[in-house]
Amino acid sequence: TGQDSTVRNRIFDAQGTIKPDQIYEGESTLYTIRLMENVGLTQAQIQTPNTTKYTLSPFGQDKINQTTVNNTPVRVYERTFLLTPSETGNFDLTGSVLGFIPDTSAVRSRTLGAFPDFFGNDDFFNQPFGIPQKEVYVSTNTSILTVKPKPADWSGWWLPSRQVILKEQFNKPDSIQVGQPIERHVQLTALGVDGNKLPLITQPVNQSIRAYANPDKRTVIDSESGPVGIEEITFVIVPITDGEITIPAIQVIWFNTETEQKSIAELPAQTISVLPSEKTDKSIERVEKTKPDENNKTDKQLFSEESVPNADKTSHINQTQSQQETGNPFHMLKKIYGLFGIFELILTGSVLLFFSGFFFYMKHRRTHKKYLKQDEAKTPRKTKKPLPDLYPFE
Repeated sequence: TGQDSTVRNRIFDAQGTIKPDQIYEGESTLYTIRLMENVGLTQAQIQTPNTTKYTLSPFGQDKINQTTVNNTPVRVYERTFLLTPSETGNFDLTGSVLGFIPDTSAVRSRTLGAFPDFFGNDDFFNQPFGIPQKEVYVSTNTSILTVKPKPADWSGWWLPSRQVILKEQFNKPDSIQVGQPIERHVQLTALGVDGNKLPLITQPVNQSIRAYANPDKRTVIDSESGPVGIEEITFVIVPITDGEITIPAIQVIWFNTETEQKSIAELPAQTISVLPSEKTDKSIERVEKTKPDENNKTDKQLFSEESVPNADKTSHINQTQSQQETGNPFHMLKKIYGLFGIFELILTGSVLLFFSGFFFYMKHRRTHKKYLKQDEAKTPRKTKKPLPDLYPFE
């Protein structure tokens, strides 16, 4: 019952339960607080312990229903928490509920007057929001949780559970080709384990396949037996060789908390038939068609071959190329001096040609001036006639 005397004869009670109350480290359990009341709660708040020994997070949806206690209707509220311990040992859990109810003792008796009081003194405005609230408080019973440690000789990933199931969706085709991808969808479920505590599923490979994993999805759901952790992942498998190849099995090792023994959840290996890819067939066919006959080789076939003849023999290609190079002066110069040497010869010839032309031009200019001077010496100069003596001296 609540602590307030005004609700002493009325029902206001809270209970706490843990199921299961014995688990191993790494497991999770459910802690439920159940509140029963008929005091007319207008507001309520559930308070849980604040500790680092375990974590509590709301799990699922709240449940509200109605029952009868001593022929009195009672409302029932339930809230469930996912409890994941971080330590081993025994823990005492106690929750509480803080609520508010209308304080009817503070309401004065009022009658409806002929002229209503619009400031709140009339019964017309006497609604619950205008009534003072009274606080009520109740604590749950103490629940004990026992957390066991894992075995000292355990090695590898620690996965304690009452039941682990490994399932797959794998539509295995009758036959596929090399390089053609296929999908293998795998689901791992573990009873009493948070999804974030599950190991990462991997697809083993061999020399015949390659496997690529999509990002995994993890969650936890409620069931009649308790929380169930779920991990889902899809593998894309690509065969790289033809023939009958085997996709290796997938195994998950876990600890059975009921038998306290090591167990293995397994998906069996799968065998598929792989055919050569169409691209490979066409490439082989093209090579076979273009492969020359060793006993009857033509010049065209020799030209298309990628192999080089032995050093002691000279192919038809080399002979033809040598003849072409012999008749071409550029190829002869290239063979003697090299490409850079040809460039040097062209540059040197251009310089010599420029200076030769410049020397010839200067020499021709000097000779031309010499002949001009000789012609001027042979030609008599014309003298100017004196002006007539207009005024002779006596």
